[in-house]
Amino acid sequence: MIDERPSEVETRKIEGHWEGNLINEAKQIGNIVTLVERKSRFTLVGYFGTKEAQKICDKICEMLGKLPTDSKISLTPLDS
Repeated sequence: MIDERPSEVETRKIEGHWEGNLINEAKQIGNIVTLVERKSRFTLVGYFGTKEAQKICDKICEMLGKLPTDSKISLTPLDS
């Protein structure tokens, strides 16, 4: 949640803090997920043909898993 994340996230001085958003497809059969790193604004985008929470979570982990460990400190949902 936004109110629970470290205060250092707000300064945008440290890389590795991400914000995520889930956008529902118009036909309600899938989702687009965006992950934006706060300092660099580097963005990952993925489409998921399911609305199942666990499968979306697994895909987000897969997307972030390709990045170096030190570039993954926190992930905050934008709608929190």
